[in-house]
Amino acid sequence: MSDVSLENEVIRTMLAQRSVRAFTDEPLPDGVAAVLKEVMRRGPTSSALQTYTFVFVHNRATRAAIRTWCGNQRWVEECALLIVACSDHRRVEDITVARGYPYRASDFRILISSVEDLTIALTNAALAAQSFGLGTVMIGGIANGAREISGLLNLPQRVVPLLGLCVGVPAPSQRSLEARPRIPTELAFHEDVYDLRADREAELLADHDRVVIERGYYDGRRIDWDEVHAFSNTTDPVEYDAYGWTEHTARKQARTWWMSAGPKLLFDLQELGLRLGLEEATVGGGTTEAEEGRT
Repeated sequence: MSDVSLENEVIRTMLAQRSVRAFTDEPLPDGVAAVLKEVMRRGPTSSALQTYTFVFVHNRATRAAIRTWCGNQRWVEECALLIVACSDHRRVEDITVARGYPYRASDFRILISSVEDLTIALTNAALAAQSFGLGTVMIGGIANGAREISGLLNLPQRVVPLLGLCVGVPAPSQRSLEARPRIPTELAFHEDVYDLRADREAELLADHDRVVIERGYYDGRRIDWDEVHAFSNTTDPVEYDAYGWTEHTARKQARTWWMSAGPKLLFDLQELGLRLGLEEATVGGGTTEAEEGRT
């Protein structure tokens, strides 16, 4: 990367991005929350529908209750602010019906667009917060407790909490953290067509594992063998110096937790008013969201 790009303050903030998982008790500086709202509103959205709603949770007791439904991550409670991002299907449907039109949009398609849009908004918020010297961490586990968190936040039907962002003053232990290792550029980026050979992919993944292991990134964060092989009475066969990104990633996808998490989320979405069955799919004329693009 050329030195020219690194002279840009925005680029420097983006390249220094890392998740912070410990915060002080200090409140956010005055005006920060207002700035975050503005940068979130300015993110591009699909067809300008803006099918999202955000709840800024300042109250620690509320954050503590939310914590129990998203993996018991302590930073959800300890941060100064938790932003809960919701996919909002209610607003556009109410507008459509109020104008005298039938609502024919697919909840499944709107859900995808909404998740894209609210993710962009939270990314804007994270970068803005980090530019002020604050710490942030995304909370994907909000979706795991969608129905319960909806009740805690008094959300109306068809407004579904899916993602969160913790914002706060980083604890001293977090202020010198290195940026988290990422998979090599060659693995994730292609020019014109996908042209990565399987043997080259394996080589790059092995290189990435070595970097992660050397940095000790998963020290104390290893997923227990019992979470993958419940009741097997076998010992973990993977040595300390062999537990890298690929092993951690594989264990995350193999946890027995998934056997209940997937069905629960689908149940929650339907209980919160989303119509996700194939019978709800509609085919019609007119301009599609994809054709209109993001504005």
